[in-house]
Amino acid sequence: MRTTQFITSIKKQGQEKISFIILGAACEYKQKHLGPKSLLKFNNQLLIHYQVETIKKQYNDVEIIFVSGFEHNKILKHKTNFRIVENTTYFDSGEFEQVRLALQNIESDNVFIVTDTTTNLNFNIEKRSKIYISNNAKENPGCTSQKYVEHIAYGIQNNITKGFFFCKTELEMLKKYVIENKEKKYKLFLFEIINDLISKGAKFKAEEVEYENFIIS
Repeated sequence: MRTTQFITSIKKQGQEKISFIILGAACEYKQKHLGPKSLLKFNNQLLIHYQVETIKKQYNDVEIIFVSGFEHNKILKHKTNFRIVENTTYFDSGEFEQVRLALQNIESDNVFIVTDTTTNLNFNIEKRSKIYISNNAKENPGCTSQKYVEHIAYGIQNNITKGFFFCKTELEMLKKYVIENKEKKYKLFLFEIINDLISKGAKFKAEEVEYENFIIS
């Protein structure tokens, strides 16, 4: 497993409250014998604890919601200053259901969504919806972008990271989308949801960030 020395910056002041959603319900094929990814070690601590501590160091007013699924009870034993929402249908559902469940539990009008393997959590957040991109996110889909992101798909340059910020119109569109499409689009990944939102008029800025993803070895 890769480790890195992460140097935190000064906590961002003067921002509105942000709800961080960590998508951690899924189980990858090589993961079953290791247990939940969030309980693996990163920089000498559990990955979930590293994520929570880093988020709280970076942002002044946050709530953190972790969406569990695979081996939920093990994660529950390590809950500290974050909340857990369980996705009991994690084996049959995609990121759509994780997002839907988390949105039902948020307490702010600004939502940042990451995955349980995101380790660089120092994002520049403004009052506009964003998709963060990096050349280091090589295994992720890419996007086309001029003023706003136009399309996300595999095989395109400008690889997206696993960091997405929703506010204002885009957050309201996301909330409506997961309510109206619960049955027919249950297995979608988040980038597929965003593509649908873009086709309906959502506007996301693309912003470059440093990126390093946790790798299960």
